[in-house]
Amino acid sequence: MLCDLRAGNKYRVQFYLKSPTNILDSIGINFTPYDFLFDKNTLQGIEPTAYVIDQNKPDPNNHGWQKVTFTYTANGGEKYLTIANFSKRDINGETGLSNETHFFAYLDAVSLTPINPDEKLCGDWEKARIAIYQIDDRHEFFERYVRFYRSQNKIAPPPKLSLTRIYKSAKLVLNDELFITGRGNLQNNGFSVLDNFCNNYQAQSVDYAEIGSYTDSTGNIYASDEISTQRAALIKEYVRRKFKIEEKFIKVNGSQKGQVVVGTSKPKRRTIELLLYLHE
Repeated sequence: MLCDLRAGNKYRVQFYLKSPTNILDSIGINFTPYDFLFDKNTLQGIEPTAYVIDQNKPDPNNHGWQKVTFTYTANGGEKYLTIANFSKRDINGETGLSNETHFFAYLDAVSLTPINPDEKLCGDWEKARIAIYQIDDRHEFFERYVRFYRSQNKIAPPPKLSLTRIYKSAKLVLNDELFITGRGNLQNNGFSVLDNFCNNYQAQSVDYAEIGSYTDSTGNIYASDEISTQRAALIKEYVRRKFKIEEKFIKVNGSQKGQVVVGTSKPKRRTIELLLYLHE
């Protein structure tokens, strides 16, 4: 795994599977907190998390690629996902391959994705991937790697992973009444509204912010645009300091005179809208 899963959250396991013989009903998936290679139980004694046939109906007469999909509820301790033949007895008969005594099942396009669209990869997944693949013993000295840990009656230490991220957005609308009339500064109650809103997200990481500056059709166009620009700049500086994020991650949509409300023909009132994109 590249990230730790969130306990109680649902994930979709998907891959393509094919075999020249009718053995797909014995193929299963197994989530474990340790490397499956070091399980002390015999293969026949291991009960996988699920068999292919638990949530799928593979066609035994179809020897081409078949899509397999599972919905899995995490317990939060998963580090490894194993896809294997978990048959409780030996497989015998014809292999379907000339001069071949081994039975084969082929896998392709394996993926694990959260059902919640707001849940994404952890921020350091690339670092975890590099660290895992740099364990050369798992590639070049596979049998020696397994034999060493088994001789020590130990299991290889699992990788240190970070939790997946849950991304959210939060919106605040600052109406004209919260600003000093005709100026770019907030009134005291305006600062209180802004503070209370942002304080709710201090414990989370703000990745990006958007500030929308809207004007109405009253007053001098140039003066109104200038006031809106000043107000947007004030909120931008506040957000930058509050959440300690770089300016390049704060986008300001400049004064947009006569911006219409969806479904109406009325222009928006003079407002500043703050939209935060963040993760836990």
